[in-house]
Amino acid sequence: MFVIAAPGSGSGAARLARWLARRPLRNARIAVVEALVGPDWRARDDRWPEIDTAELRRRLATLRHQFPRLARIEHDPRLALNVTRVAEWFPQAKFVFLYRDARECLASALTRWQTARRPHPSGVCLANGQAWVGPLPPGWSRWTRRPLPEVVAWQWAATTTRALDALDALPADRWCVASFDRLLTDADREDRRLRGFLGLRSTSADVPVAFAQADETSPDPRLWRPYAEALTPEVLKLAAPAADRAVRLFAEAPRTRVRR
Repeated sequence: MFVIAAPGSGSGAARLARWLARRPLRNARIAVVEALVGPDWRARDDRWPEIDTAELRRRLATLRHQFPRLARIEHDPRLALNVTRVAEWFPQAKFVFLYRDARECLASALTRWQTARRPHPSGVCLANGQAWVGPLPPGWSRWTRRPLPEVVAWQWAATTTRALDALDALPADRWCVASFDRLLTDADREDRRLRGFLGLRSTSADVPVAFAQADETSPDPRLWRPYAEALTPEVLKLAAPAADRAVRLFAEAPRTRVRR
């Protein structure tokens, strides 16, 4: 089982995966994939190349023998660009796509770009010399000379679109969606729904803890207000089609209006 999310979702995917698993996660299966694809796979973009599936199965069997109680759910920021590959390598796997308000994501991504604590290992830079940060979707070279807010909006939209395209190609019983705002406001119902879909067993002692942190709400203008000058209507339009598509996946749409 894999939780995926668009860039700028903060630690949302990791947080949701840990919350569902009720324990720390090792992401051991993803580590096996990383070992098989080799150290230089990110030179072009963040799509995983083909691997030896027989060797993958052998290593996974060894992993299950070593860690029989290994958590069944994992997360990784690169999963959104690799859903098709992962679905093929793990044919029984299910996916949860976490949607968070696009404005919050773009603001978070801008913060990460500006601090640049973890530049992309490919060495890709923008025309002004700034190191690329976060996912590197295919087609990135056309955006290296654009202003940073446009780059971030494109990065979010391209990653979201690629993930949704791949999920749409899967059978409906292999994936579902979750919205960040509903996890904050109705965690008990979301816990039952997601755990039921994923087949995660619950026991009488398995009481869900609150997902929301203190004073947390979504959408929250406090998160994007510091970037009001950067997140212009033109920039937001770059992300709007992908955001609208994601929202349409929900029978009850995620909240987009700010609470008064």
